[in-house]
Amino acid sequence: MIVATGTAGAQAIALATAPIVTRLYGPNAFGLLGTFSAILAILTPLSALSYPIAIVLPKCNAEAMGLMKLSLYIAIATSSLLALLLLFFGQSAIEILSLQPIKPFVWFFPIAIFFSATLSILAQWMIREGLFILTSKVKIVQAIFLNGGKALLGLIAPTGGVLILLTTIGNGIYTLMLWASLAITRKQYWPSRMDSQSTKHKTLRSLAWHYRDFAYYRTPQIVLNAASQGTPVLILAGYFGAAAAGFYTLARTALSMPSSLIGNAIGDVFYPRVSRAANQKDNISTLLWKSTALLLGAGMLPFGVIFFFGPSLFVVIFGDEWATAGHYARWLSIWLLFMLANQPSVKSLPVIRAQGFHLVFTCLTITLRITTLIVGYSVFDDDVHSIAAFSIVSAILNILLIIITINRCRKFDRGNAAVEKHGIH
Repeated sequence: MIVATGTAGAQAIALATAPIVTRLYGPNAFGLLGTFSAILAILTPLSALSYPIAIVLPKCNAEAMGLMKLSLYIAIATSSLLALLLLFFGQSAIEILSLQPIKPFVWFFPIAIFFSATLSILAQWMIREGLFILTSKVKIVQAIFLNGGKALLGLIAPTGGVLILLTTIGNGIYTLMLWASLAITRKQYWPSRMDSQSTKHKTLRSLAWHYRDFAYYRTPQIVLNAASQGTPVLILAGYFGAAAAGFYTLARTALSMPSSLIGNAIGDVFYPRVSRAANQKDNISTLLWKSTALLLGAGMLPFGVIFFFGPSLFVVIFGDEWATAGHYARWLSIWLLFMLANQPSVKSLPVIRAQGFHLVFTCLTITLRITTLIVGYSVFDDDVHSIAAFSIVSAILNILLIIITINRCRKFDRGNAAVEKHGIH
């Protein structure tokens, strides 16, 4: 509830400014932002090789602090490497990928992925420490800055470049505010507080090896998942134009509000909870299916409203030119409902060491999603019908992931029970 309150406050600010922002910038500007954000989402997991996600798992704080340092060093190296690659090969890459519209903004990528990595590092430490109230306060302040900036600068220069600039700077300010918040509470919560196992602190090299499954499996899985979710923007822009990409970007952003409000709140609390349960040999399959059922029930109302009234709501809130985005949102709501429900499953997979499976499943997912969009375009030659087919296939895949993960957790529980029984006898 604490996490949801902070997220709700941030979303209320975004929703209050949305009617102004959408009327100032228009679909083409949002299409440019969507293209930039889709590429950034693919690059971001590479920035620290997903090691920040492991910060929650260690029993001792010394090891978690080591993972923070490891993640930061990797982020510095990867953002610097990206800058060098852009310097020597950036022009060629833009031409090959037909990304000329974002050519003026490619140098934002190294900065943005570094900010995203440091933000992830600090956010995972705060999740580990249970600093949900502090995180919620920072999230609201950051939302005021970001959305207020969009509205104010939109009066002067309502372009996609302004949206990209504010998105990049917004992550940087979010990172700095989290850092300052932790510095204020340093004595109680900062990583210098070591527990009785601090003598077991490992070298960065040994930590990188011990948690290598995050680099080997989780990183490519997140990259592929980001690609599968960002691909519609790129395909729509290529087949139907920048405006179609803008419609999708707004629909996806608007529908992410209930997802982030409910799903992230549950997911951020569920991850350390299921990790502790696994360490203590508790039953995690029951915890998983109860959380999944809770999220599915909680999402029925907001996504149901979008499915039945999406086009009308988008016209009223965002303006007449966004009616098509409402039709996109109607179909996307089916997919996002089950993507919301699968959050506990995604959080459970690292705990039960099933990230290899997750990578394979994500490869299947991106293949089917891209194929569906291309076939939908070829068969229907209509953007709305293509999005409908894409959303239905994506929903089915999410349902399948939930079922498989619950079964794997049951197997994990049986294994723990067998070990306990063997230890007793």
